[in-house]
Amino acid sequence: NTPHYRYRVGISYGEFYHNKSKNIYVGKALVEASELEKIQQWSGASLTNKAAEKIVSPESSVLVDYNVPLKNSEKRKYKVINWTQANHHPTLEKQNWMYREENGNKVNTYSDSDVEQKILNTEQFHFDKCSKCRNARKNMMS
Repeated sequence: NTPHYRYRVGISYGEFYHNKSKNIYVGKALVEASELEKIQQWSGASLTNKAAEKIVSPESSVLVDYNVPLKNSEKRKYKVINWTQANHHPTLEKQNWMYREENGNKVNTYSDSDVEQKILNTEQFHFDKCSKCRNARKNMMS
């Protein structure tokens, strides 16, 4: 079973004001999070340095360092949420395992090269960081 939903997230920490009754949300942390979300060229969740400093996790595998692909074709190291730790069937292929659909039909690649590159970058993260799938690949080769 492959993921059908993909999210790109920026997480920051700091100055923030909200008033739910008036639907007002402003602050430096919100701007930083929004800017970080917009520059990423993948589906994943990256944290600003301020946010990463605030995270205390007993499991070191929840947050990992990763060279996140950015829209300007660069990569920059961020702490990211390692979503590969979620329960899933092992994936043995490096690419084309994520579900792709256009106009109601499953496709092997998206016609929009920008969207396809985001998917390839997301699959690369999974390939690089998923210990469950890495172990399954090793067992196949043994």
